[in-house]
Amino acid sequence: MKVVLTKSVPTLGRAGEVKNVSDGYARNFLLPKNWAVQATDKNIEKFKKIAENKIKVKKGGVFNPAKLMNKLNSVVVNFHEKMNDSGTFFVGITKDKVAVALKEKGCDIKDKQVLLSEPIKKPGTYKITVKVDPANKVKITLIASAK
Repeated sequence: MKVVLTKSVPTLGRAGEVKNVSDGYARNFLLPKNWAVQATDKNIEKFKKIAENKIKVKKGGVFNPAKLMNKLNSVVVNFHEKMNDSGTFFVGITKDKVAVALKEKGCDIKDKQVLLSEPIKKPGTYKITVKVDPANKVKITLIASAK
């Protein structure tokens, strides 16, 4: 079944895209949650315009994933945490902390865009993946040290 995505679905695509999915996936998951509508000519036009408008104007300008990726490539995030006697941090470095640090450096990133499987509990240098949009990922450098 062809559907038009009304919202971005991480495993499928961005809002406004036309996707060919199985009938069951569309009927049982996408359509009841209003994440997609059946792909008719009218719906395709309507949601492509909406998707274009969402991409535009983000803080006074057009959202440019390539520009954000270039900025993230040069970002190094430093954390100084208290450590116990066994060499682990009392409080781990989480997705939330990384997202806040990136916002302070001028990169508009949400915590769900930071791909971190578990909090960082040991000092060291880490490469963390950040998902700019569903199609683009970039690695940033995180340096964790003891206070």
